[in-house]
Amino acid sequence: MKKSEFLSSAVIIFPFAFIPCVLFLDKNAQELAEPFRFLIRGIFFFVATFGISALCCALFGLDVKRISVLFAVVLFLFFQFQLFLSLFIRLHISNGELIIWTLTTIFAGIMAYHFSRSENFRLWIILTGYLFLIGYSFHYWQTRPDIGWIQDVEDLPHPPSQGIGVKRPLNIYTFILDGYPSQETLERVFHYENLEFYDKLKNLGFIISDQTYANYPVTFLSLSSMLQMDYVLTESSEKLENRAQFYRMATSSNRVLDELLPKGYAYIYGGSLETSCPDRKAALCLKKEWEGLPLGLEDVAMLKMTPFPYAVKSMGLKVGEAYLLPVSVAKQALAFKNEIGKPIFLFAHIQSPHNGERFDANCKLRGGSLHRGPNPTKEVNGRKYYVGEIECVSRQMTDAAKMIVSNDPNSIILIASDHGSAFTTDFKKDIQSWSEDQLSERYNILWAMRTPAECNIPPDGPSSLIKTFPIVLSCIEDYSAPPVKDRFFFFNYDKTFKEIFPDWISIRKNELKKGAAQDQMSKSSQSNSGNH
Repeated sequence: MKKSEFLSSAVIIFPFAFIPCVLFLDKNAQELAEPFRFLIRGIFFFVATFGISALCCALFGLDVKRISVLFAVVLFLFFQFQLFLSLFIRLHISNGELIIWTLTTIFAGIMAYHFSRSENFRLWIILTGYLFLIGYSFHYWQTRPDIGWIQDVEDLPHPPSQGIGVKRPLNIYTFILDGYPSQETLERVFHYENLEFYDKLKNLGFIISDQTYANYPVTFLSLSSMLQMDYVLTESSEKLENRAQFYRMATSSNRVLDELLPKGYAYIYGGSLETSCPDRKAALCLKKEWEGLPLGLEDVAMLKMTPFPYAVKSMGLKVGEAYLLPVSVAKQALAFKNEIGKPIFLFAHIQSPHNGERFDANCKLRGGSLHRGPNPTKEVNGRKYYVGEIECVSRQMTDAAKMIVSNDPNSIILIASDHGSAFTTDFKKDIQSWSEDQLSERYNILWAMRTPAECNIPPDGPSSLIKTFPIVLSCIEDYSAPPVKDRFFFFNYDKTFKEIFPDWISIRKNELKKGAAQDQMSKSSQSNSGNH
């Protein structure tokens, strides 16, 4: 390869190798404290793409400038996949979208190679690449300062902080198990008794509520409102067009962190939302597991900018997804606690057991499609898979709780879910058509907390998830949260909101109490008849 061809190839590839990094920086501008370390990834993309181009030239005698154009176009489109998806608010990625984007990328690469015989076409590709790189870089540079993103939702109420100083700097461990329902739902919908898990938690000193409800039926709103300790969207809010601001609220910009960080807490974050490590706030971001390899959240998030992890799962392969499980979370958090010498606040959102998509009962990756069409819960054996993953994550959670209690007995441990399951529900239907049992399946959640004896936890737990962290804060300081009325919202994927009629929770609780009383009377009657 001549020197001039070497330089031409490098000039073609350079902008397209760095565009993915700038795109990632632009998306996560508010979270990243040291953004320029991502230039290392750009150098890696550049060296890898240039090396593959040179190898193709050496092995097959291809024109290195033309093959560089092909790989530059493919690399560019490969990392535009998430931007393509962001045009829609959706829960699932269909196989059709994966196929369309893959075929489009391949076709575009072939066409680029065909037309790259022309010097003018190659110049046009080079100019396009540098214009995109400059444009994305300029946009990132404009948005990189810590602008108060909360201004995007100016009507959001913010009760003033009532904190007066930390009396008990207790470590706080928070585990959010995605889509883990209440015991009542497990028995009614899945015919599965989860009493062993509950009994083990009770023996460790946990208070367990079976009457706590999520305020929203989707993860990004449930977590953001929980950490904001307030409602983030209501029926009067504008139509939702972008989730990004709520992802930031659920990871780095919320009132819980505003309370804890100034009081000397070190924030440990581990999440499944498609975000980077929020290292402006987090002292540690947990490593995920991917095929036995630990990956940082940023590596996972960059991988999800491409169709790769979705495609391999849709083909039924047991690869392509990074994950967190409770035992790994506990080990990383405890190791960091021993090093840091400060109180810690762990917030770990664990994707399991959501729809039974990942693990079998032995916590082995099960394979199969991660996204099984519009409603994965309708798959044959779907409930069996779900119960298997419930068993896996319950066992993991019990082991993690034992580990923390043994190493840090005077800590606060919270185990909760963001919403329930969705095996009898249909988000395409209006909320008014949902039955009480369907509402309960989605909104009634797992909630358990363990604290030192001097903390005052309501014996029945909070009535809704949004009231969780006021309990935690009152345990470490003189904190009195302004009263927040229970409200429950339905989010349809047409991007609109409706409030569920306010009294349905109390009606549901009364029905359950009547049912329990009738069961008790029936048991007593059977016992008396047996004595005669």
